[in-house]
Amino acid sequence: MRRGLLLSLCLFLGGIAMADEVILECGQNSGNNFNGWAIPNYHLFDRVDFHENSIEFYREVGGNLPIIVSKKVDDLSEYLNLSILFNFQANYNAEVVMVTYYLSEDGFNWVAVEESRNNKAVEISHYSDYTYVKAIANVLMEEDGSVSCDYFKLEGKRPALASNDSNSWLDDEKTAATFKVFPFRDFINIETQSEEVYQIQITSITGKIIYREAQLGSTRIDLDNVSKGIYIVTIIQDNQIVQSQKVAL
Repeated sequence: MRRGLLLSLCLFLGGIAMADEVILECGQNSGNNFNGWAIPNYHLFDRVDFHENSIEFYREVGGNLPIIVSKKVDDLSEYLNLSILFNFQANYNAEVVMVTYYLSEDGFNWVAVEESRNNKAVEISHYSDYTYVKAIANVLMEEDGSVSCDYFKLEGKRPALASNDSNSWLDDEKTAATFKVFPFRDFINIETQSEEVYQIQITSITGKIIYREAQLGSTRIDLDNVSKGIYIVTIIQDNQIVQSQKVAL
């Protein structure tokens, strides 16, 4: 009975929407253009034009090359979960082969977002000081080829409880006393006096979910089979994120 309850609750909580607030939207019918976006490799093209709803890339001789667009997004680190979507359109004599999304804290070191794809919203769970977003579109251009980046949308979900501490969402004494999360060797320990069911979600810094399960009471999670690195442990209770923090394994 208890196992069935935990499984049902896990599936229910797993369906919580991850993105509900538009952080930035550009192109198409958004009312915003792409002014302020950086084009690091603009010199590869014969012409880069900023139109009302798009950025157009033109190359006379064609070729197989990347289109790179990036932007600093203020207050991005305030959001716990993100949904990212870019759309690149082949206008003529061109083909969009692949598009990959990236996030960065400093604009120099970038983390690729898994499952990136042109014109597909990708949801990730993260807790990091990301402040930049970028897309690299690999395109194949023939002579007089043209490709446009014509839409971008970034959504996010703010945590239910937030603090000024970049490594913790604990600004409430009741919450601080409810859950204690700490790693030890290949384990993550969670101590709690709460008598209510809660969900634990563990993600990599790229947003890949490596563990998600409903629990009652204190527990220990064995992560011996995952790679060493930084992970984000999120506690969800009553359909709200009540705690999220980085841990190192």
